[in-house]
Amino acid sequence: MKFKVLITCVALLATSVCVSAQANHKRFLVKSGHIEMKVVGISEGVRSIWFDDYGRQYRDELKVITTTEIFGIKTVEEAHTLKIVNGEDFYSADLILGTGTKHSYGIPTEFYQAYDQMSEFQKDKFANEIFNDIGGTKLGVGTMLGRKCDIIKVLGVTETIYKGVALQTKVRMLGKINTETATLFEENISVPSFKFSAPQDIEWTDLNAVVDIYADSDDDDQDSYQDDDEDMIPVSYSFERFKKATQDIEYAGFKKAMTMNVDGQYMTSYMKSMKENFVIVASSIENMHTDSAAEGMDKYQHFSHDGRKMHFGDAIDEEEGEIEGNALIIEYPKEDMIISIVSTYKLSKGELLKIAEQLKF
Repeated sequence: MKFKVLITCVALLATSVCVSAQANHKRFLVKSGHIEMKVVGISEGVRSIWFDDYGRQYRDELKVITTTEIFGIKTVEEAHTLKIVNGEDFYSADLILGTGTKHSYGIPTEFYQAYDQMSEFQKDKFANEIFNDIGGTKLGVGTMLGRKCDIIKVLGVTETIYKGVALQTKVRMLGKINTETATLFEENISVPSFKFSAPQDIEWTDLNAVVDIYADSDDDDQDSYQDDDEDMIPVSYSFERFKKATQDIEYAGFKKAMTMNVDGQYMTSYMKSMKENFVIVASSIENMHTDSAAEGMDKYQHFSHDGRKMHFGDAIDEEEGEIEGNALIIEYPKEDMIISIVSTYKLSKGELLKIAEQLKF
């Protein structure tokens, strides 16, 4: 990892993992269910959905025939697909061709625990920020299968939502409205575990293995030429001691999300909502002596506090990123370490110092 991109990476880390975990953990406010949907429009057919554990286990099977006519030429295509989510494991298969892909996301359990500890107000704020960021619009309320639903529009799709579960979707495709409407919804039922098992007769491609191959290839390419940036030097401080020193921060309702070791740089993230996060990062003090570090530090304020040299400034240069955050960098020369507290939104120097004063190094 390069010094010039470290701050960018850690500033994005909390937000990206927040979104992934929120999407995969308790996506519905209904514990379990079974939905049968009728598909009408360009595509005609059925969709069958099963879910459990508030959506952490999810099965979506679609069987449709799609008819299109362009310049007088009619095309008919049959599709039979299956998507399964089982915790951190994702499967997507074409049941006609007998092929599919699988991959896993390694989101730490402690992050889910942090999300569960958030207040309902914080969870609602988190969800609303995601909804607004993707251009969502609330159209009103309606009734579907005897249930009071919210009607929303997101990315051109109008959805009728009951406790996070879509009971109807409408989207315009090639000049026609394509509609999926629930004809059956059983909620809070017992769902057989085999519904979330990957079929054995599919030829699976493991995307995690593919990514590893390309990552190794990229490392070889990186070694083949000189980069004008410097590699990050791993911190020598104990990772276990870092976790202990950063685990009990109390500030303005933030909750600890996770602690991780990335290429010898330690990180503990705290979150309040999708946009309100800060990350505590430990790296070697030798990284401050590189040319790229010196260039970046020119724009920081330099001062002393509690007997330590500190540096405060923008987390991301306006020309290099869009995150409007701040960073407080603290020198620990005896530990051969610097601690950076990076926020993904504007926190003042005083606010970051309140966090720094709770660190137990």
